Amino acid sequence: MLTQAKLDQALLELRALRRPQRRATLFDLLPGGLAALQGPLPFFLDSRGAHGLGDLVLSAVLRGARGDAEPPPRAVAAVVREGGLLRVETRLSRVWVALDRVPEGADPAPDPAKRHNAAILLGGDPGEPPPAPFLPLPYPQFLDQLRRFLPAYLRAADPHWLQCLADWMTALERATGASAMKDLTDALRFYDRNREKIESLLAFRRELAEESDAFAKRLEAKLRAAGLGDGLAVEPGGRLVLARAVRLENHPYEALWTAEVRLEELALRTTLTLRRDLATRRRPPADEAARLIEGSPLAALAGERRINPENPEALAYQALRSLLQAAHETFARLA
Repeated sequence: MLTQAKLDQALLELRALRRPQRRATLFDLLPGGLAALQGPLPFFLDSRGAHGLGDLVLSAVLRGARGDAEPPPRAVAAVVREGGLLRVETRLSRVWVALDRVPEGADPAPDPAKRHNAAILLGGDPGEPPPAPFLPLPYPQFLDQLRRFLPAYLRAADPHWLQCLADWMTALERATGASAMKDLTDALRFYDRNREKIESLLAFRRELAEESDAFAKRLEAKLRAAGLGDGLAVEPGGRLVLARAVRLENHPYEALWTAEVRLEELALRTTLTLRRDLATRRRPPADEAARLIEGSPLAALAGERRINPENPEALAYQALRSLLQAAHETFARLA
């Protein structure tokens, strides 16, 4: 049995799937596209930076590419640009980072005195593996690692730089297409976590569609039996629609009056619009159309009426029958 409670619960579950829109940031205004966005990377890679985020970004780079690396905290001693590469030095590691592509002739020399050495390509074409010894790290994976580790760094971070990091990540997502890939990943994870609930919702939707179609057909049959079926049509999705064009009284315009019943919204909705002048094909200006519609007796037939979910079929039939009777009387006067 279809109830308002079931509809409300379905609406809540579907709203949970929506992702909030992200606002524009100052990084979106930087000229130069992705190349300009890569500028803050050395600053965030340096654990000594004023950002107060420590080795958060370095951890995301190492974990994203290697999975196993020097355990935090990593005290960075230097971040230097050499031959188109970034060289990050810590007590136990030397990390070379190439951006988007490995420069020709680049020599990521390891340090035998360090326990961990890594050469990482951040970005680039995922279809073309980088030359050895570089390990590929796609931007979506890098940003996903940043989000994963960020909560552990929140307490020490400077709020200003934390917001800058968030804006930088948002701009990187947009520039690299990572946001769409992240949305897909999140959707798949959501489905895995809520498989039974989603499949139940899909089954409910199918049940609702079937019930709506049957409801509209039964309602149409009753109205036709009562002599009110002229112009009625059942449309896909259980929409029962009556559209009637009639001349607007004392004006050259044609009015289109439409009534439709939607069971899934438990509503009877009627609208009135003005079409072109039959002689000149001119549409009335919006303010004139609103004034003419408001002064027309057809306006009383427009609006929305809720249908009680306890007995939707009987109440929808009574509401629509009385509405159609009033419409037929109004149409007869205007004919």
